[in-house]
Parts: sequence; structure tokens; C-alpha cells
Amino acid sequence: MQPNTSYCGGVVHGQIVLANGDRWTGGDVSGAVTSQQRGAVECGNPCTLVNMNIHDNPGAFAGIYALQNGASGPFVVSGGRVTGSGSLGIGSSNSSQVTISGVEIDHNGAFANCGFEGGGFKSTSSGSRFTDNYVHDNNCFGVWYDINAANNEIDHNRVDNNAGGGIFYEISHDATIHDNDISGNGAGSCTWLWGAGIGIASSFNVQVYNNTLTNNCNGVGETQQNRPEDAPPAHLLENVSVTGNSISAGKTGAVEDNGAVLSTRNLTWSANTFNNGASFCGLGC
Repeated sequence: MQPNTSYCGGVVHGQIVLANGDRWTGGDVSGAVTSQQRGAVECGNPCTLVNMNIHDNPGAFAGIYALQNGASGPFVVSGGRVTGSGSLGIGSSNSSQVTISGVEIDHNGAFANCGFEGGGFKSTSSGSRFTDNYVHDNNCFGVWYDINAANNEIDHNRVDNNAGGGIFYEISHDATIHDNDISGNGAGSCTWLWGAGIGIASSFNVQVYNNTLTNNCNGVGETQQNRPEDAPPAHLLENVSVTGNSISAGKTGAVEDNGAVLSTRNLTWSANTFNNGASFCGLGC
């Protein structure tokens, strides 16, 4: 591909690597085989993909992937569908200016290692927005941020029936998670406070508000463990507010397994509603 070129349409059977500044609208990509943390469509820096149909790539690690060496961005995926990738639908590694909007991301991760990277979307990016997407029926998590991701907004998404949980914010900080409709997640990981519609793991400065959570294994699950890897910063569950959410089924609250005194961490819950067997366990989960 040529740098700073716009492409329209086209069908590709196999992997395609875009040059820096490329834009592709309405392309169809299937049958790719890639190595770990590589995509059927691999983005340059920057990269824009619009209304793509990326499907039937079980031999590809991801449907779309933005590599760490493309860190400055922007990386934009708008509209279209990503389905049937071996481990991950869409991934970005330390990219900035990431926007994923209006994309259907489904049935990815059949061959994933869910402890490493798999599911619908995973990012270690900062300053991103993940909005108005339909993320469903993926193995592992639906939406997953990890390893010092910061200043991210996750809003107005529909997140349904993902095996590992709905939205998971892990060893990261500074996020707003709001106005999402999250249902039926976590059946594949339903112990402790895992398998939550929204999970906050050893992360700080996170606001969770105005979400509707229905029939997930757990509601909003906050967990503290010793997480020394990939520091700094210290990975503390701290300054998390959970406000104005509607929660049906499962437990909502916070838990630790390392002796942390969570009562000193400014973990707050207010104006949430619980029904259909949902329970609030606060700091006593």
C-alpha cells in the first residue's frame, strides 16, 4: 500500500498491511493468517478504516491491529463489522488518538488465550474513545483495557454475551465508563467477582455511571490484587465511583486478596438500583 492513500472497496483474501496515513472504506478481508499480535488488517500510522467487513479469519490473531510502532495515531475505526478472528477482534498497543465507533465486533477469540489477549477489543492505549459499538458473543472479554491505559472513555456501547465479562479495566487509571447497555456476560468466568458486566481490576480514578447491567454473572466488580508487573504507577484499586447504574443479577462491590484495607481507598457507590436477585456487597464481598 502507498502512504497517505485512500482506497474504496476491494476484496482481499489474506493479510493486508496499510502504509502510514492510509484510509480504506468498504473493504472486505477474509482468510488471513498472522502471527501473534498481528492483524488481518494491520494499520499504519495514522490509519482510518470505515465500514470494513473483516470476517472469517480464524488463522489471524486479530481482525484489525495497530502496532506499538504506530504509537502517535490517530487510529480510527468507524462502522462495519469484525467477526471470526482467532483471538481478538480489534487491538491496539500503546497507540494514542484511538477512536472505535459504530462497529459490530462479534464471535472472535475461538482460539484465544484469555489470560493474555483475546475477545472483542483490547487496548493498552491512552486518550481513546470506544463508543456506540455492538460487542457480542466473543470469547474472553468484550472490551478490555490493560497495562497503564489512561484517560479513556467507554460509552454508549451495547456489550452482550461475552464469555469473560463485559467491560474490563485492568491495572490502568483515569476512565469514564458510562451509558452502556451490558447483558449476559461472564458465563465463562463466574468466580470471586470475575465475570462482571463491568470489572475494575487494580485500577484507580475510574467513574462508572448511568449503565444498565442485566443478567451478567456479576454486576460491577472491583478487585484488588498484588500487581507489580508493568509498573509504575502502583496498581491500586482507588478512587472509584459507581453511580446511577441499573443492575440486575450478580454481586456489586469490592474485594481484595492481598490484605489491602479497601476502606481507605475512596470506593463509593450511590444511587444505583438493584433487582432480579442482584445484591450490593460493598466492601464485604
